[in-house]
Order: sequence, then C-alpha cells, then structure tokens
Amino acid sequence: MFGSSVLDVAIGLVFLYLLLSLLCTSINEFIESLLKNRSKDLERGLRELLGDPQGTGLVQKLYQHPLISSLFPNDYKPGGTNLPSYMPSRQFALALLDIVRPANAMGWGTPPPPAPTEPGPNQTQPRPRHQVSGAAFMTTPGVAEPIASPAADAGDPGATPAPPTPGVSTADIIPDLRHAVANNGQLGDGVKRAVLTLIDAAGNDVNQVLQNLEGWYDGAMNRVSEWYRQRTRWISLAVGFVLTVVINADTFAVAKSLSRDQALRTTITSSAQLYAESHARAPAPGVAQEAGSQPTSPKGMKELVNEFNDVHEVGWPLGWDRDDRRKVPRSSQFSPPQWDRFVAEWVLKFFGWVITAIAISLGAPFWFDILNRISPLRSSAKSTQQNSPEKPANA
Repeated sequence: MFGSSVLDVAIGLVFLYLLLSLLCTSINEFIESLLKNRSKDLERGLRELLGDPQGTGLVQKLYQHPLISSLFPNDYKPGGTNLPSYMPSRQFALALLDIVRPANAMGWGTPPPPAPTEPGPNQTQPRPRHQVSGAAFMTTPGVAEPIASPAADAGDPGATPAPPTPGVSTADIIPDLRHAVANNGQLGDGVKRAVLTLIDAAGNDVNQVLQNLEGWYDGAMNRVSEWYRQRTRWISLAVGFVLTVVINADTFAVAKSLSRDQALRTTITSSAQLYAESHARAPAPGVAQEAGSQPTSPKGMKELVNEFNDVHEVGWPLGWDRDDRRKVPRSSQFSPPQWDRFVAEWVLKFFGWVITAIAISLGAPFWFDILNRISPLRSSAKSTQQNSPEKPANA
C-alpha cells in the first residue's frame, strides 16, 4: 500500500506540472506573437550567414526576391515586424542562386545562339534540355538541341545523327555559375568563399549545388533555433514563477495534501491516467507542429481548463485562502517562537514555488513522457497487491 501511495503522489505532482506547463506554453506563445522573436532571430541569422550586418545589401535582396517576399505581407524593412518566422531551405537556395545568376540572363556565358530553324519532316520539335529543380537552370532561350531523325530515336543503327548545335552543355553550367559567384560584387569575401566551396563540392551536379546550399542554410538555422530555445527557457522560468505565485502552486503543500487525502489522491491519479490514455497516440502536448502554430487547439485547451477546474474543486490546494492552512501559513500570535515558525513556513512555501517554477520550465513534453512512464507502474503495483496472498499468522 505504501508503494502505491507514493506512486499516486508522484503521478499527482507530474500531472500538476504537466497542466501548468501547458498553460505556460500558451502564455509563451502569446508573448511570442507580440514580440515577434522568431522572425527577428531568422533575420539576424540571415544577416550573419550572408555577411550583411545592416540588412541593406544581400539580405534585403533575398527578402525582396519573389520566392521569399511571398512569405510575408508588405515590403521588407530591416528589423520589421512583418517578416516571416520560417523560411524553407529550398526557397532560400533557389533565391540565392537567382540573385547571383538571374534566371532571365541569356545562357550561361555562351555566345548568342543562332536563330532557330523550322524542323524538317523527319525531325522532332526542340525540347528543353537542362531543366532541374530551379528556375535559373533552364535551356538558353532560342537554342535548340541536336535534332535526330525518328529512326535514330528508335535505335536504328543505320540512322545518321544530326550534327551538334551550339548551345549550353551540362559541363558549362557549373563553371559559369562559379564565375558568376566569383565576380558578383554583392557577395562578401566570406560568403563567396563559402558558396564557391559548396559549388566545388557538388562536382558537375547542379541539384547537388542546391542541396549543399540547403545544408549550409539549415546549419545556420540550427544556431538560430538555439538562440530561441535559450531565451524561451528564461522566459518560461519567469512566466512559470509568476504563474506559480498567482495560483499559489506550492509543491510541498500539494504533496502533503495528496499524501494525507486518499479521495483527492484517487481522483487526481484517475484523471491523470485518463489524460495520458486519451493523448497516447497524439503528438506530445505543448509541441508546435509548424512554425507559428499553437501548441493545442482552442477546444483542447478549453477541455484542459475544465478538467483542471474539476480537480481543483475536489480540494487541490491551489489559490489563496486565509482560512486554509494549506494555502497560507498563519500564526494566531506573534510571540518570538511562533513568529519564527511563521517565517519558516513562508520560506518553505517560497521554495515550494521555486520547485514548481523549475518543473514548469522543463516543458509539457517532458512531463507528458514521465506521466506515460509511471502510470503503468501504478497499475502494476495495484495488481500485485490484489494478487498477493495474505501472510499466515505466526504460530
């Protein structure tokens, strides 16, 4: 019985931390919607990545590119509040290459193409030649591929292939792109060196160039994400402590009430297990699936608050009540011994708040995982107690 009671108290505390962490996450998301920290961090990361501290050079051209400007309303202004909080790596790579080598340029450093000719009766229509994942990598306008007869396309060994037509070959794309990067005045020396290294590492594969640029961008965004996580930890700790004091969520008082009140303990643990089972196949609560998305839906948060209120009505010692010794320490007299005890009780309550605030800062996914791990232990402990035979009396 003792082991089961300890597990019930632990489950009750974990469930409390989970509920408060979800509430803290919603408050953090509201603060984020006001401060726009994600978009500011993204812009700061791009400025460092592209060597544009003021955001008036290459970063400005990147945000003004149609592939990027479609992600946010209005025009780009350095430090603006309308900037996107998320930028796909593919769009970044394509936009950067298009800035370095515009898509409407005539070819890849080749001479002007000859005028197109009408195909003969045994010739096929010209078709695109070097189309890959990117608007910039297209066949030179007006340049036709070598035209072969249908017999040659069918593999007839007697067919004579058409002579090659001057144009852009695959081998010309990478050198031309490398030349464009090396002679681009918008790129700083550090950015040129990085981009040229990525181009050289791709060999003659244009798609690999895009993938290398995407990896370069993703590495920078990992650093940006760490900035956000570090700041969020401190914000969560501050919000968690304020929330803890406002609702008077004292870990020591809650643990004492759960250990002494079996009805309260049973109600809370049952609610915790039902919550864990209902979310077993869903993503961990409090985790945003996409940039800017809320951790829980409005309906789910309403149900969560209702459940929290139902448990609170049972007698969970939360809130402020001068007549409830569990919530507010008090002393009928202020003689020195009792005054010392009064101060000691408040000091203990303060540390109870601190423990709760630190627990909240760990996040809802952490406590949801803990709840899923210890809930089966409670069921196992109860089944063991029910199946264990009574010990025979000593003769």
